[in-house]
Amino acid sequence: MSFAVWPSLLLGLAAWGVAVWRATVLNLHAAADGPQLAAAIERRLSRGDRAGALALCHKLARAWAAVVAAAALRAGSDTEVSSLLEDLRDAYRQRAQLGLGALSALSRMAFPLALAGAVVALSSALAGEVAVTQVERALGSALQCMTVGVLTSVFCRVSAELLRKQASQRMLEIAAVARVLGAANESRLGR
Repeated sequence: MSFAVWPSLLLGLAAWGVAVWRATVLNLHAAADGPQLAAAIERRLSRGDRAGALALCHKLARAWAAVVAAAALRAGSDTEVSSLLEDLRDAYRQRAQLGLGALSALSRMAFPLALAGAVVALSSALAGEVAVTQVERALGSALQCMTVGVLTSVFCRVSAELLRKQASQRMLEIAAVARVLGAANESRLGR
């Protein structure tokens, strides 16, 4: 493998690291079945079992929707609940988007970096006396650079789109729980 391929390869490894990190957070740490969680909380709240709903949320403490629900259940007044729900939704929306900008930037950098590596590989072979074997090696290195760059760019775009869908799913889970808690809070206050 040519020296000119290494920058593109390192960029690809960085993209892989970001994608795995965000996939782990969005799928293993933040995930909960939003509609089922909302329904379970609603059932407990309709029976007047606020402590049971809070205990359920504590069991699912890693899930973002459960964290939002637990915070809202611990809140006191209705204005505090509604503002807390809004603040938490905004905070988790930002957390869900982490890494997506980095993947987009890496995708945009991959092809120009690969092209620069290919130019370096070809120009080093064409400097001075040119032998056919040097040109063949340089063409092989240039092709490696371009292949790694294009694959990195495609990987970044595909993983960013998949992670964007997962982030959207986490936000839908939070919204489902927030609706249930908002309705329960209004009925508790007799509106």
